[in-house]
Amino acid sequence: RDEPLWVEVQVENPPTAYYYDFANSYCAATWENEFGLLPCPGDVSSLNGFVLRLESANLESHREDEPLLWTQPSQYNQSWIRGIFPAIRIEDGDRFLADIGCLAGNPECDGVFQLNYRIPGGVTHNLGEWREDADGRITRVNIDLSDLAGRSIELILTTLANGPANDDAAFWLNPHITNNR
Repeated sequence: RDEPLWVEVQVENPPTAYYYDFANSYCAATWENEFGLLPCPGDVSSLNGFVLRLESANLESHREDEPLLWTQPSQYNQSWIRGIFPAIRIEDGDRFLADIGCLAGNPECDGVFQLNYRIPGGVTHNLGEWREDADGRITRVNIDLSDLAGRSIELILTTLANGPANDDAAFWLNPHITNNR
């Protein structure tokens, strides 16, 4: 039959997917390495390491059009870079999520990623550690922060070179905190 069909569609605003976006806030962090403080944004030509936000990039496994942080350690063996983000209050059900790995075109990439935290002015504690190399795969990081609920903490994103760092183009893809409350 050739009769019109009427459909009513209701579009609802979905709940906010995440409430702290590290890629958008990356220059609010204090970035440092074994030599001291680093500028934000950094300079890709710096041998002392740098951090940059990219809107899209070729990863070791695919092309991605979501924001990521490129955390490049200095060009020395066993070097590191870390970003200490301003304190945020953690709520029950909060989770840290990100994908980590190497940018494409860096066949010798080999690094260790750490997610750490501290109470401002306190001791640093590790929430997780992952080794990544240019193997064509990336790793999903999904950490439940509920044990820290009620505390204000500084989250620290760290990338360490596992040997020479000249090819360690490490990324944190869409790092954020979410809560499905």
